[in-house]
Amino acid sequence: MRPIWQVPILASSPPTLVTNGLQALWMPALDYYSGITAQTVPDRSGKGNTLTLGSTSGPAANDPSWSQQGLAFNSAVSNYCTMTDKPLVSGDSPLTMLAVFNAASGTTASTILGYGASTTETSPMIQLNTATDVRCATWLDDLDITLSTTAVGRYLAVAWRYLGANLLDGWALSDAVHNQLTLSAAPNWSATNGKMGTVPGATGAFFDGTVATGMLYDRALSDAETQQVYRWLRAQLSPVGVVLP
Repeated sequence: MRPIWQVPILASSPPTLVTNGLQALWMPALDYYSGITAQTVPDRSGKGNTLTLGSTSGPAANDPSWSQQGLAFNSAVSNYCTMTDKPLVSGDSPLTMLAVFNAASGTTASTILGYGASTTETSPMIQLNTATDVRCATWLDDLDITLSTTAVGRYLAVAWRYLGANLLDGWALSDAVHNQLTLSAAPNWSATNGKMGTVPGATGAFFDGTVATGMLYDRALSDAETQQVYRWLRAQLSPVGVVLP
């Protein structure tokens, strides 16, 4: 038998991204380090669902700014991004939405990521409700997740999952807090666009802080898949200073 110091140590395999059903992947934190500081945020899923800064194709006052950790949003000047006008899901199909962000303030009901074309649809939204409360919401229902400590000044990863049968699942992955809610009405995913930094289908509830990642899947990820995506994001973002626990 070889001495213990001669036994090779096998490195664990790096986490891999779950790509089945992935419709959009925005990682402005990585884009910045790649030298991308354009008017659009590329879709790393390959589906062409780009994000446009602000409301126009050219520079404007409501554009968020590029930073080392992603896109920086200032609610005082109504910063937001608009998703390419493409339908991703329809009817009441299961879906998953995920965001990594760092709040600069505990602005009530500020919206990090949302998908939907109008306020009449049950649009999914990931929000910061208070400084210690993240919210997985629709226009009709709110699922609040209480954190163990303030959300302000640290990176959070939150997953919004519609599991089917009117069941909404919210998961603050960075804090290991999980909650579920039965929706008051069947969802309607007839939307064709979305927003980052404000509510979908309208404007308001602007976010103060930095968004490092946004993701959309056209199915409900399993618990194991959701955790795998979280581990992948943690490995990808840590080298650029976006540290998740």
